[in-house]
Amino acid sequence: MVSWSQFPPEIRRKIAENYDFMSRISMRNTCHVDRQIVDSTKFRIPRVRFGYKEDKCLICIYTGIEKFLRLEIQKFGSAVIIYKSENSPYLTDSIRNLIPCTSPLNEGLLILKSLLAHKSIQISTMEWELERFDAKNESFKFGKQILKLLGKSKFHVKELEVDMNSDDTFLSFYPKICDWKHVELVRKSGVSLYSENMNPVTAHDYHRIGDVVSGKPICYTYYCTHDPYADRNVFIKISYAYMIENGSDKLHWVTHREPSHLARQGNEYDGNRLDPNDEDYKLSEEYRFEEGNVCYARGTQCGVWANRYFGTHEKELKLIYDREKCGIGSLCPKHADPFDYWYYQNLPRRLVQEPLWNGFKCFFTSPEIEYFPATPDDLEILKRKIRVDENRKRKVLMENQQLNPMEYSWAFRRENLMTSEVFEISEDVVEKRESRESRWGTWLKIIFLPILISFVFYAIFY
Repeated sequence: MVSWSQFPPEIRRKIAENYDFMSRISMRNTCHVDRQIVDSTKFRIPRVRFGYKEDKCLICIYTGIEKFLRLEIQKFGSAVIIYKSENSPYLTDSIRNLIPCTSPLNEGLLILKSLLAHKSIQISTMEWELERFDAKNESFKFGKQILKLLGKSKFHVKELEVDMNSDDTFLSFYPKICDWKHVELVRKSGVSLYSENMNPVTAHDYHRIGDVVSGKPICYTYYCTHDPYADRNVFIKISYAYMIENGSDKLHWVTHREPSHLARQGNEYDGNRLDPNDEDYKLSEEYRFEEGNVCYARGTQCGVWANRYFGTHEKELKLIYDREKCGIGSLCPKHADPFDYWYYQNLPRRLVQEPLWNGFKCFFTSPEIEYFPATPDDLEILKRKIRVDENRKRKVLMENQQLNPMEYSWAFRRENLMTSEVFEISEDVVEKRESRESRWGTWLKIIFLPILISFVFYAIFY
C-alpha cells in the first residue's frame, strides 16, 4: 500500500486544498515538506476575533456558518487555563488544559501568531476587542507590548473591525500588526437594541471626511433592531455623543453635512418602513442638497436603501456601495454573503453567550424615540428573551448530537485533555504541580549536576 510520503507533492497539494483549517495546521506540523505544501496553498477564513480584557484572552476562528473554533485563556495563580470549544461559546461545553508559568496575553498572542500569521491565510474580517485604559500612556505601553510579542509576524486581513468603545490609541498600531497594503477598510461597529426584537433589521453607515488610518478609510456602522425612524434619531444622537467624547469641534455635520451616510433596511422587517415620501429617504432620481450633498435612494424587492454623500468625495464613496447587488448589504438574506448575514443577525446574542466579550456599544430606544444607555433592567429584559430562545436552540442541538455525534477537529477532541473528562482545576492542582517541578529542580542541582560535571572532567583528563 502506498504511504503518504510516497505521494508526489502535486497530489498532496490537492489534498491540502480540501482540508479544513485545523487539518492544515496538523499537516503543517508533520515535516518540512508538508509545511511547504500547506504554505503554498491559499486558505480563506471569513472572520477572526481576538480580545483581551480583565487579564483574559479570547481567540475565535470562524470557519463557516455556526462553525467556529474558540479558545478562552484565563489566569489561574501563576499558570493559565485554556478553554477550547468547537461551535459553542459556552465554557461549560469546553475542554480545558493547564499551562504553567505564563500569562494569558503571552499565550493568546503566541497561539494567534502560530495559527494565522502567514501569507497563505487570508482573513476576510479580523475583529479586535482590547481593554480600554484610562491613561493614554498605558494604552501606548500595551500596544507596544503586543507588537513586541508578535515580532515581525503580520496578519493578512481584508477588513479590520473594532468596537465603537475601543481606544483610538490602538489605531496607530494596527498597520504594524496587519499587512496594511491588503487592508481595504477599518470599521467601527455598534448596536442599538430594542427589547421587542433580537435581530438587526436596519443599519446606518457613515464616513467622515479625513477620518483615515494610514490612508485607509474608517467606516462607522450601527446595527439596529427596531423601528427605522427611531434608528435614525438614535444614529444621529449617538454620533453626536461620540464626537463630544472625542473632543470634535465639527458638531454641525451630524444634522447638516453628513459626508457619507448609508441607511439600509431589509425586507424581513414587519414594522414601519422607510417612508418613500420622507425628505431624507425620498425614492427619486439623483438630486442635490444644500452645501454640496448628493443623495442616491432606491427601493428594491430586498428592501430600501439611501446613500448621501458629500459632493467632493462623491465618486470615491459611491464606488464602495455600487459593488453591492442590492444595496442592503449584510441585512439581505438573498444577496449578502451567507456567513455575514448569519453573523450579524446573531450579534445581539453575545449579551447572553459571552457577557464579557460584547464590546459593541449598546443603546436602547424608548417608544418616544429617545435614546439612552442600556440600564441593567433593560438588558435583563432582552437577556431573558434571548436566553429562552437560546435554551430552546441548545436543546435541539443536543438532541441532534445524540443522533449524529459531532466529529471534533484536531486539537479540539476530548482525548487531547490531560483527562478525558471535563474537570474543575483547583488551587491544589497548581500548587502540587509547581512543587513537583521545584523538587525536580532541586534534585537536579544537588545530585545530577555534580555527577555530570565529574563525567566531563573524567573524559577530558583520562
